[in-house]
Amino acid sequence: MTVVEQELKIQYWLNGAWREAIGDPHLPAWRRVAYVPAGSALQASVKCDPSAPEGDSRLLYRPRVAVALSDIPLGVRDFATLPPGGAFQHAVGFTAPGNDFELICEYELRDDGKTVTGTSNVRSVSIMSVRVDLAAKGHDFSNPATGNVDVPEETEETEGAYIHFNCDNDDESLGGTAKYPGGDFLQTGPIPREDDLKSIRVSFVGEVPTTGELVLRRTSSAVQVWGSPRKGQESSILTGDSYRESEEGNGRKTWNLSVDAERRLLEKPLELYVEGREPTSSAISISFEVGGCAFSVDTVRYTAFAATCGDQPTIEQRRLTSRNFPNLVHCEWSVTGPADSSYNCIAWSVDEPHAVYLIRDIDIGFGSNFGTFEDSDMDSFYRSKKRWNPVASDQSDAEAIFFSFSSSWTYDPLTRPPGPGFHAARRKYCGCGAGKLYLFESKLGVEGYRIEHVWNQIEGGPYGSLYRFYK
Repeated sequence: MTVVEQELKIQYWLNGAWREAIGDPHLPAWRRVAYVPAGSALQASVKCDPSAPEGDSRLLYRPRVAVALSDIPLGVRDFATLPPGGAFQHAVGFTAPGNDFELICEYELRDDGKTVTGTSNVRSVSIMSVRVDLAAKGHDFSNPATGNVDVPEETEETEGAYIHFNCDNDDESLGGTAKYPGGDFLQTGPIPREDDLKSIRVSFVGEVPTTGELVLRRTSSAVQVWGSPRKGQESSILTGDSYRESEEGNGRKTWNLSVDAERRLLEKPLELYVEGREPTSSAISISFEVGGCAFSVDTVRYTAFAATCGDQPTIEQRRLTSRNFPNLVHCEWSVTGPADSSYNCIAWSVDEPHAVYLIRDIDIGFGSNFGTFEDSDMDSFYRSKKRWNPVASDQSDAEAIFFSFSSSWTYDPLTRPPGPGFHAARRKYCGCGAGKLYLFESKLGVEGYRIEHVWNQIEGGPYGSLYRFYK
């Protein structure tokens, strides 16, 4: 007599319900590949219809998991008494190993508990623990000019990756808007010298399945995905300023794994590039799906940021300002006020937009009036104007920061131009730094315009170094 397997289902637990694993249609039903999420809770549901003899018979059922060269028994099902023509049905639950494995079910049919009247059949299902992975890079705040940092797996969906809102003008192109002249995010590209997109790698952990789909998604138009770090129409993956969730090339990108050419693209990690298109948060996800059911999903949260309180600089403004302050990072500074000779940086740092305070004014009006500019003169000025003292611990709690080359120097009281390293910046409380950067605002000289900038990015120029923190 032969035990005939009618049905063997593999189910996995997801979102509070058992879902049936989808098999690879290229294999026989009794020896098929079933795709499940890695580490899933599984159950095998077995239904057998033996060719039973007259009278009662009994069936022995032994399920086990085979991993590499070892077997893991799942418990022995004791003899079940079967009436003539009776069927056997049983489910066993277990947790999937982290890697691929095989579920093997053995049966024995006996007529009196001693004599084997049936044959021992082994039915197996190769279970592939499918896992997809996104490996993202984000902005390195410790090395903002050129640095990338790997986003840890454990924080991909919480803190995620920080990237620039791509509002600068790397190729110095014309056009754009008044706020974003030549804005890179407004261009399809390719854009020469573009350097604000961040890499994201799409891959399968292990073997690439031969059925189903790999689906890349974005949750809004705040991010775009390209196949090239310079953008370009031919490298468009997920783009468009009007977000449409189900539209291919806009809200989703699908690779059909049953198509050899598309599957081969994923046999090694696929490197794509994420662009920040709006200064807000969004997400990129990848999922392996069969029949519309997702078996594995990985998601990375993205936060795009830039200095957006003012206008992005014109080509001329960027060239001039970057030449004087080489540490300024594109996208992280903006022009917040026009050229205006009615006030200077020191006045702006105490909220006076219609005054000019030069070195001799500080020494004579607020300091020792000895013809020497000293730290104590600057301290007296801020104490008089705002009741601030140089007691702030650093940029995080300072209301104003003062730049200088030296703690004191003698100046010529007959000349008005300030001496070396005489500059102050006012704290700017805004969301432009995405909670990661401290922004300040500086008036660039008596004749210059006003900019918002990261606190230390104007160091190394004509203003010297950060010298005192006031609050």
